[in-house]
Amino acid sequence: MQLGLAEQLAAAEATERDPRYVSPEELAGLPATERSVVYRFGALLYELLCGEVPFDGTKPGDVHDQQLRSPPRRLRDRH
Repeated sequence: MQLGLAEQLAAAEATERDPRYVSPEELAGLPATERSVVYRFGALLYELLCGEVPFDGTKPGDVHDQQLRSPPRRLRDRH
């Protein structure tokens, strides 16, 4: 079921996005989907719970490499 959330989000956001909150698909150059919205929300919740983003980096390529190589540290391990 397509809700159109990805299109609404893409239209509302700034052209320069913080790569730490962008889904792996988008960093690979694919279009945003509803799954991308869920990923962004999850990254935000992760940061709210432990004070750090799941993957850190200033360049999209660095963040994408981290996303593909290993999962983020467990929240329990960060506290």
